[in-house]
This record gives sequence, C-alpha cells and structure tokens, in this order.
Amino acid sequence: MKKSAVILHPFIFAVYPILFFYSHNISEEYFSSTFLSLGISLIVSIFFWLIFNLILKNIRKSAIVVTLLLFFFFSYGRVVQLFEDKEDLLSPAANYVLISLVFLIWIFLIILIKRSKKDFKIATKILNIIAVVLLFLNVMNIVLYELGRKKIQLSKINESKTGITNDSVIKESHPDIYYILLDEFASSSTIKDIFDYDNSDFEKFLLDKGFFIAHESKINTVKPWTPLRMACILNMEQIKSNEINQCYKLMKNSKVVDILKSKAYTIYNFPMRYYEEKTSPMTKADSTFGISFGKYKGPAYKLSNFNNELLKTTVFRKFIKDYYRKSLADDKKYDNIYANYISFTFNKLKKIPEYQSPKFIYAHIECPHNPYVFDRDGKRIGIKWDGMKYYLDQYIFTTKIVEETITKILEKSVEPPVIVLQSDHGTFQKKGDSKVWVGTKPEHTQNIFNAIYLPGISYEFLNDSLVPENTFRIVFNSYFNTNYELIEK
Repeated sequence: MKKSAVILHPFIFAVYPILFFYSHNISEEYFSSTFLSLGISLIVSIFFWLIFNLILKNIRKSAIVVTLLLFFFFSYGRVVQLFEDKEDLLSPAANYVLISLVFLIWIFLIILIKRSKKDFKIATKILNIIAVVLLFLNVMNIVLYELGRKKIQLSKINESKTGITNDSVIKESHPDIYYILLDEFASSSTIKDIFDYDNSDFEKFLLDKGFFIAHESKINTVKPWTPLRMACILNMEQIKSNEINQCYKLMKNSKVVDILKSKAYTIYNFPMRYYEEKTSPMTKADSTFGISFGKYKGPAYKLSNFNNELLKTTVFRKFIKDYYRKSLADDKKYDNIYANYISFTFNKLKKIPEYQSPKFIYAHIECPHNPYVFDRDGKRIGIKWDGMKYYLDQYIFTTKIVEETITKILEKSVEPPVIVLQSDHGTFQKKGDSKVWVGTKPEHTQNIFNAIYLPGISYEFLNDSLVPENTFRIVFNSYFNTNYELIEK
C-alpha cells in the first residue's frame, strides 16, 4: 500500500504571509504581535479545508483549493497597492469589480480541480516543498535577525572641547528649558519650494525675540522616523539603527532627562497621541499632561497597528483604509478630541511659566502633521487626512499659535528660559494633486526647522547647519559649565 503525501502546504501558507510581513517589520514590532493573526489564519484555513473536503470528497483537492484561496487573499492588497496613485483605475467600483473577478477565477479553478481525474499527489508534494522552503527561509531570516540583534550601545560622551568661549558660559545657572517639537514642521526652504509660501514673518518674529535659526539644519539618520530622531536628540548623539523598539527604550531612559534630574529639574511631559501605544517617552517625568486617546474606542482602534497594516496587504486593503478614515472622519468625538489635544497643549504651555523652577518641558505636538483639523486661522474644519492645502493651512496655523505661546512664555517667566523649537523631520508632501505621501526630493524630509533661544549667550559659535544632536550639548555647555564635544556636520 502506497503512502499518501502528507498535506502541509495550506497550513504553512496560512502562516507564511504573516511571518513574512513580520520579518519585514521586525524592528518595529514584537513577535507577540503576530499571535492573533497567526491563530485566526490557521483556524480559518483548517475550517475551509474541512468544508471543501466535504464538498470535493478529496483531502488533496480541498487542500489545493484552500492554498489558492490563501494566495489570492494575501496577494491582492500588494497588487492593488501598485495602482493606488491612479485613482481612476482603482475607484471603489473598480475595486469591487476586481474582487469579483478574482473570486470568479477562484471558483473556475475549483470547478477544474473538482472535475480533474488526477490524484494531485505530485502537485501536493511540489506545493509542500515550496511551502516548507519559503517557511524555512523566512524563519531563518527572523532567527538570524534576532540572534544578531544588538542592544544599541550609547557612547560615553567626550567632554573635551565645546566651541563655546568661557565668557559665554553661565556657571551653575538653572534656567527653565522648553523643548517644543513640532511634528513634520517643514523648514522654511522646503515650504517655499513645495508650496511657494514665504515663512519670513514667522522667522522675523523669532529673530526679534532673540532666537537663533539654523536655516540649513537637517537630520542625519537613514530614515526620518520620529522615535529614532527623538532617541538621538534626547541622548545627544547620532544613533545608526533600525531598531525602533530599542529607540523607544532609549527615549524613556534618556541621558538628557537623567542629567536634568541630577540638577533637581522638575520634568513636565506633553506626549503626542501615538505614544499611548508604546507608552510615553518620558517615563521619568514628574507630571504628564494630555488628553487620553485610549478612551476613544471607535472602529478604527479595534485592531492593533500590526494587524491593521497586515490586513492592508490582503483583499481587505481598500475596505480597511476607507473604513479606517471614514470612521474617524465621521466621528465627531475623534475630531473634537484631536483638536482639543492640540489646543490643550498650547494653552497649557502658556501657563507652565507659573510652575516652580527649575523645570524642563518636553512638548511633542503632532502639528502640522495630519490629521488636519484647523484652517490657517485656527478654525476647526472637521478632520482631513490628505491634501496639500490642508497641510499648508495647518502649518500656517501652527506658526501663529507658536508665536502666541512663545510670547506668553517669555512674558510670564521670571527669568528668561531656554526655548528650543524643532521639527523631528521635514514633510512628506509632494507637488501636484496626488494624495500619495512621498517627498519630491530627499531634502524635503531631511531639512528641519531648528530654532533655539539661549538668553545671555552669544550665538557666535552657532552656524546655519546646526546638528540637532548638539541641541542639549549646547544647552548644557552654556548653563551647566560642561564641556561636551560638539558633533561635526
């Protein structure tokens, strides 16, 4: 009696796409993120295999039918993604037609398989081999990555040369320090290049207040990821890594906060909404201000980020993207809570000077980053996710409310505070009417807005290409009498 071929392929192909997706996002996710999707995919595959076995009366045929279903299901989203910038080719109607066509092809193949007189033993063996090889390669990729994953080692910062003259050092002075991060706030040169918008009024305001503006400041990490950028700045060094999860850890246990704590600073934290998933970057903060987005449990928040993005690679891609944004756009609660979050942060910053000194304020404000909820005059517009006009309007609104906030901070402060105004990266907007967020030039994402106010300090040692990682080296050298070496361009 001949041995029947073991059926493996439908079950391997049920888990392979998920592991493949994880392996390509391994620096941003933990393996536990895959558990739910792996379990559901495997259970559903077994269920369909049993159902089709009852229909076809053949375990090998039913296994091939399930493998075909998995192939169409997990490859559809990736194919559709290639045409998303051509809206006329991928309208909602076209998407339904395409899904129907794929379904009909699958039904046609089921009929052919059912009518076939072949035993499908060879096909089963071939599919098993392909599945095992693909799974092996993918698992090896994950294992090798995990084995080679190194904890980011921060260097011991050399305090040998500073570039600041002794005359400009205020020894043991403890001014309040405001670090205000404007997410995706484009540099003036970028905003001029893309939108032909003149940002000189905002710059003039800052210069009149005594700020130094580094017009050629840019990020120097490979990718403009916010966690990576903040890990660099809060640890005062250039970190070359794709390990996003490790960057979160470095943010939560940063050198800057440790140094300020040692100087008896009170730490006030204004986290952006995104950090609710990964926890706030300022775990050592004495007080954290903000509006909790975790209380909002609308349809768009029922899936984890990993599963949400995974579904976008499947036949559900268009439905997930449209449903996600429509559910937020239609929900006034989210609209209001997001706009309230922006307004609350700026209003609270205006009152912070009244708090006891010395204090360090870390304010990560997700503005002008989308979603767009304000026009250029600060009027609420509902909630928009795409569109150059909305970005520019919210950008202009940001400049206006920043001017108001800085004016209040300076007016209410007993002693002039240090104020750092930076963007984590440039904008991802592009010219034209496309809604695809891709910068037309690399410098649009690399160039940042970088302004610093150092009361009582000469700016002679600063230059237009100020390295963001030098921000707190300069602040500490200026007011704590340290001698941190400045990173070269």
